[in-house]
Amino acid sequence: MGITTIDKNSLSVTFRTRGTSTHSSRPLRDSALRRLVRALDRVERYDSAPRITPTARKYLLAWARTSSAQTARRLRAITTTRSPAVRRRLADQLRDGHWGELFDGLVRNIFVPTIVDGGFRANVLPGTAEATVNMRMLPGQKPRPLIRELRRVVADPKVQITPIVSGDATVAETLDAFDKRAAQAPTPTDTELYRTLRREGRRQWPKVVVTPALFEAGTDATPWRRRGIPVYGVYPYPISHGDLLAMHGNDERVSITGLEQGTDMLTRVLRQTIG
Repeated sequence: MGITTIDKNSLSVTFRTRGTSTHSSRPLRDSALRRLVRALDRVERYDSAPRITPTARKYLLAWARTSSAQTARRLRAITTTRSPAVRRRLADQLRDGHWGELFDGLVRNIFVPTIVDGGFRANVLPGTAEATVNMRMLPGQKPRPLIRELRRVVADPKVQITPIVSGDATVAETLDAFDKRAAQAPTPTDTELYRTLRREGRRQWPKVVVTPALFEAGTDATPWRRRGIPVYGVYPYPISHGDLLAMHGNDERVSITGLEQGTDMLTRVLRQTIG
């Protein structure tokens, strides 16, 4: 049972390309779409260097206690090695095992293309094309170095990479705000709420190993943690690998039994914390 005390930060960037617009019967190598597809393919094939944050280390060591012997050895080794090459090899082995990309999310900055836009007629090569790439940043990671890393991966100066901003914020203001987020510390575990979650989790599932955890996605916890208000995240139900992979998909679901167990646990937590 992972109780998340810190989340990854999420910032999206736009890949924008330009090329010659012409008839599709005369395809050009410098077309905007061809250049964009090539850039996205390089991003999809790229694995950033794994890094073990303090919160992820606690989670991985707890995970090792419930794993097979081989997986446990790899989990313990990746938390202690100082060799970047060994860390990468272990991360690849664990990623290529049962948990796949869900493991990668715990130890790597992730670049994921999510939206592609280009073209307006079936017989015309468009002069522009663009894509949205979502960056999921590990705690402590600032965005500017990651954008430079993306530019090195793409290796094409004609692909413009620009952070997506909200409201009236400038690019510089947006990046500065994410610099501040990178410095945010995890919620401490020496609180009554954490102790209650741990106690009630063990009561609900007597053999469970409870541990602080890094959430590989993002939540609305950042502004609360910034003000010193403790925030924790839990999956308040047992969830299978298949259900995790189905998250946000057409078949997103949790089991009825798990939902009932989680409801019982959280009801007890709320009654004890709000009196």
